[in-house]
Parts: sequence; C-alpha cells; structure tokens
Amino acid sequence: MTNTVEKFEVGGIYHCRLLSDWDCKLFFKVLKRTAKTVTLRNVDFDSEGNLMPWDAAGYRDDCTCRIGVNELIGAYELVKPLGSYSMAPVLTAEDRTQ
Repeated sequence: MTNTVEKFEVGGIYHCRLLSDWDCKLFFKVLKRTAKTVTLRNVDFDSEGNLMPWDAAGYRDDCTCRIGVNELIGAYELVKPLGSYSMAPVLTAEDRTQ
C-alpha cells in the first residue's frame, strides 16, 4: 500500500481560516514551487465569486512570499503563510479552492 502525499500545484488557489475569526478566509495562489518551497500571493474574490486581479483587490506587488513546505506524515503538504506563532493560520494542500 502506497501513501500519496497531496501537494501544492502551481496555479492552484488554496484557503485557510484564522483561528481568532473562523468566518475569515484567506486565499492564496501558488505562483511557483520547488521540491522544498512554494511561492504564494494573497488573492481575493469579487461579490460574484470571480478572482480579482491583485491590483484591483488593493494589494501591492510585494504581497508574495516564499515559504518552506512541511509535510503531515503521508497525508498532505502544509505551510504557514503569515509566519509561525501560536494562532498562525495553516494552509494545506487539501484545502484547494480552484
């Protein structure tokens, strides 16, 4: 029996929630990836659910981050896009939006 690990894919949009406000969802698009890192950009959606360009959503060009990928044993990849602290949101490869 082989365990396949769910991985982040380039172009995929993933979401995570804030522990302090479960109604708040953060969306990130995978721009690039290597075997050990992913490059993410924060994205947003309009009222009809369409992906907004980063400049229309009010983000600056530097709203990207490169993060080391961790793996939950045999299940999926995960990253902490806002840093590592006690209530940091965790983005997982199983939470793909698009």
